[in-house]
Amino acid sequence: MPDLVVPYDPEWPERFESEAERVREALGQIAIELEHIGSTAVPGISAKPTIDIAVGVRQIGDVDDDAIEAMEELDYVYRGEAGVPGRHYFRKGATYPRDFHVSIIEWRGNLWNDYLLLRNYLRGRPEEAAAYVEVKRAAERAVPTSDPISYWEHKRAFVEELLTRARTTAS
Repeated sequence: MPDLVVPYDPEWPERFESEAERVREALGQIAIELEHIGSTAVPGISAKPTIDIAVGVRQIGDVDDDAIEAMEELDYVYRGEAGVPGRHYFRKGATYPRDFHVSIIEWRGNLWNDYLLLRNYLRGRPEEAAAYVEVKRAAERAVPTSDPISYWEHKRAFVEELLTRARTTAS
């Protein structure tokens, strides 16, 4: 089984731009803003090669059956909240790690703000980003590669610490 965490790929931003345009077109006017989030959005750091996309909508209730169907027509699988209240979660790709994850969330709401805060914090702090890569590699060694929930749980505490530091820095 190949490694989950791979060296930074300079094509990740281009993959985001291309897929974000498809998602924007599919969702139409409900999509206010799309952002590249997650580790692939942090230049230079190793990551799972899954492109994470945050789609901001005015209200989470704007995501109706038509929006879900539009995403499914792009070959996304709808997973509901997937353990995160206040989001609509989609994944694309036949195997783990997936090609794309899309989180449709309230634009400028708590989730939106946290995703961008953490991304920007890591972009500006290479030492923190490097420490996060080591946590991800430890998670990769500790859990089965086919178990994304255990992988996330293994790194959850560190991510929460990073977010706490990012909030402190931002205030």
